[in-house]
Amino acid sequence: MGAGRRKLNVLLVNLVVLAAGLLIVELVFGQWLRPHDRIARLNLLVNRTLSFDVTPLYRDGDGKAIYKRDQFGFRGFYPHPSRIDILTVGGSTTDQRYITEGKTWQDVLAREFRKTGKNVSVVNAGVDGQTTYGHIKNFDWWLSSVPDLRVKYFLFYIGLNDFYPAEGSPYDSLEPGQGFRSLLSENSALYHLLRTIEGSYKAWRYGIGHLRMDSSMLKWTTVARQSDHPQIMQEHLAAYQQRLEALLARSRRFGGEPICVTQSVRYFKVVDGTVVGRADTWRYRDYEINGADFYHMLGILNRRTLDVCREAGAQVVDVAGGIEWEDVDFYDPAHNTPRGAEKLGRYLYANLHHLF
Repeated sequence: MGAGRRKLNVLLVNLVVLAAGLLIVELVFGQWLRPHDRIARLNLLVNRTLSFDVTPLYRDGDGKAIYKRDQFGFRGFYPHPSRIDILTVGGSTTDQRYITEGKTWQDVLAREFRKTGKNVSVVNAGVDGQTTYGHIKNFDWWLSSVPDLRVKYFLFYIGLNDFYPAEGSPYDSLEPGQGFRSLLSENSALYHLLRTIEGSYKAWRYGIGHLRMDSSMLKWTTVARQSDHPQIMQEHLAAYQQRLEALLARSRRFGGEPICVTQSVRYFKVVDGTVVGRADTWRYRDYEINGADFYHMLGILNRRTLDVCREAGAQVVDVAGGIEWEDVDFYDPAHNTPRGAEKLGRYLYANLHHLF
């Protein structure tokens, strides 16, 4: 047997072993043999307790964050799935992986209710990196699988992860997909792993990952790079509105009422009544934007959130327009420190205490 033939045989054997390994991974972790078990498709942490060193991010507390997820993938305390008062839905700013138990804004909100003698359960169903597309799948695949789930209010803390459009992405469609790609999306573990990696990369690329920010080292400007922000956002807003309306409808089909909460970031801030944004630039589709542009564009997205929710008769809390944030409230452009979570929880209580 020639050397070339031996190399070919070795290559074929390796390919067969690789294919067998991938097949085993798909059968064990995918949904091919469990077509009705949808919870695993969301890559949820279940029955896990994790400990994180948060000293690279902020100096509050003892430098550690304890993060717990229960048997249903929830964070927080509640007597039973049938007795949840507020279930919070959102991305990493809801999840708060690096804020320890007892200090998330959900914990603060529940604590403020207890101060007035009201035991209101506030449960955290945030998932790091998710957009409204993922939140919709939460209702369809995750929450529908929780036995006896009953929720009075679904609180949606959303907007930031939907700021960047995924043009032509099948994940923005609310209709059932067709074809081989849809089959992979519904069942493949490797497909969802790649989607998770892609989401993490986008978070890093757009600066909304968990990285410490030193505001004193940044340059700021009052001058935006673009002038027609509504036009830039127009097409993206229509798709976002469709997904938001789907979320509101799903929450009511679950028997709960929706609460919509707007978001803010530290790409911009107000100094002596003037909005200043980060001077460094990055790409938004075909446009170059800076922090001042982000202020105008996120404001447009937040206003659409408020308009859609008010039109649907949902409760709204305009955090973006109501809280006066400080640099110490964030450890990166998107994520709160414990001090920021405290401020957010108290503000939500001030706007929601009348519900109970």
